[in-house]
Amino acid sequence: MEEKNLFSILQGMPFTRRGAWFGVYADSFMRQIYGTRLFIGSRRGSVIERGDSTLMRFCPMYQGEKTDYEILTSAAELILRTAYGDIRLCFPEPDLLYIRGENGLSLRLEKTNGPHEVMKKRGDKGWEQLSSWIGTMLYYPIKGSIDMDAPWDYESLSTPQVRAAVLPDSRGEFLLACQESVWDQKVRDFYPSYEEGLRNAAADFADFAEKMPKLSGEFADLQKEALYTEWALLVNAAGRMEYPLIFMTGRAMASSWQMIQNAVAFRDNIPLRNAMLLNMLSEQSPLGQLPDFYDDSRSNAQGIKPPIQGWGIKWIMKDHDLFSEMPRADLERLYRGFGAWADWFMKYRDEDHDGLPEYEHGDECGCDDSSIFLNTPEAETADLPAYLVLLTEALGDIAGFLGYAEEQENWYRRSKEMLSLMISELWDGTMFIARTARSHEPIRSGSLQHYIPLILGKRLPQEIIDRMTEDLLREDIFLSPFGLSSERMDSDQYRIMGMARGFVLPPQNLLILTGMYDAGKIEDAKMIARRYCLAMKDNGFNMLIDPKSPGRGAFACTWPTCAFLILADMIQNK
Repeated sequence: MEEKNLFSILQGMPFTRRGAWFGVYADSFMRQIYGTRLFIGSRRGSVIERGDSTLMRFCPMYQGEKTDYEILTSAAELILRTAYGDIRLCFPEPDLLYIRGENGLSLRLEKTNGPHEVMKKRGDKGWEQLSSWIGTMLYYPIKGSIDMDAPWDYESLSTPQVRAAVLPDSRGEFLLACQESVWDQKVRDFYPSYEEGLRNAAADFADFAEKMPKLSGEFADLQKEALYTEWALLVNAAGRMEYPLIFMTGRAMASSWQMIQNAVAFRDNIPLRNAMLLNMLSEQSPLGQLPDFYDDSRSNAQGIKPPIQGWGIKWIMKDHDLFSEMPRADLERLYRGFGAWADWFMKYRDEDHDGLPEYEHGDECGCDDSSIFLNTPEAETADLPAYLVLLTEALGDIAGFLGYAEEQENWYRRSKEMLSLMISELWDGTMFIARTARSHEPIRSGSLQHYIPLILGKRLPQEIIDRMTEDLLREDIFLSPFGLSSERMDSDQYRIMGMARGFVLPPQNLLILTGMYDAGKIEDAKMIARRYCLAMKDNGFNMLIDPKSPGRGAFACTWPTCAFLILADMIQNK
């Protein structure tokens, strides 16, 4: 077995496995008073609308009384260690959770149901829980039995209070199978042993880890936790989604631009990487817009995120021939989908027709409360055309591979024209400014967002590269012991609240430092990247890092882990 406490379930990470749409979570509500409370929770999109992801609460019992426990974690197994023995959990399959008890331990199950939600008998000793709009959970004791108390209430057409005890058999053992589905279920004809299920989960994690770049030395242990986060937040294709996707957070939410960052982290796992590049196209509008967030049941298309697809393709191509590694039909879909996305910005985000698109809300730049948007929600910023320079150039590369010579020439022309216009209009000799949409009043803020155009690398004139790098290397301005601050630390807008007014953020550090590397500032990029990566060593994979005094955060998500995996690989393997 892997060493214990690979991750902290108390910090928001679920215990689950790749592909699963449910997992085991720790409830943070009143933890200091009531202690840790665990529950099986869903991460299907409908739980966002519902406001509650709980499928079933559970706790260890001994001789009819609750018992305290210590939590031990590895990728394949969660252990609840009590004074009387262990309760162990593993995922033999993505839709099957096992809970096993020994030495006379039992398990309490509790659930409050809403109208029309019922717990009903299944087979000789199983029970099926129906949760409206979420799905079903079937609980079957392979060993032991379930003493169920779920009285019918006609007024609510439900079994409103579910209380059950999973009891051990004559040997003092129980093994509970928990099956998740969106469909009605029956008891299976066959269940694997706990040991077989544990080996299956461990082998799946090992297979996933084997397909990732190898890190050593100071990053080796950190990589283990990062890999668990990435593995655990991957879900299988379901509902509206044609491909697997990865969640941003431990409970829900997939983001189109964060998906690209993970595609880069998965560069050596070709099928998974390709799925990350393609899955957002399932939700693309006929006009070309990609949604902000999406999952199996809905998408949020009232917002967008930056078009970093070109950056992702270009970085992947450093190590792989992406075009030959993707089936032609998928590459065609990628090309047409990303091409429509690039066109959409010029049709729907260039209201003043000056050739430079603008953001219409701070959320759209991915750094929601960037100080650039202090006085206006609409601004032309240099990062957006920089993204489009890379995207149109990458589209030209794909067009050439597909044999579309005329389209290739057009994409390359658009890329060069956008680059030239961005520099002539937004570089003021000392920095890339932003400006208000339509009126073009200059905006010079303390935001790190002004420096994201470094992603263009050597496409920028050397004097711009040198000046931007010089600014970013100034200690205690943007450069902190833990990476680049999202706001100048001497700015009157600097504060550790919100998101992008001071915190060290994963995407900004990832995009700027890979660009700095491409610009030839290799050692400078590696030095800052190392600071960022090592900030995770003692403080966890926190999305929001205080540049002056980091602390372990409770925002468990794949943003910091994929940024760590990419940047640590850049440091050690490039």
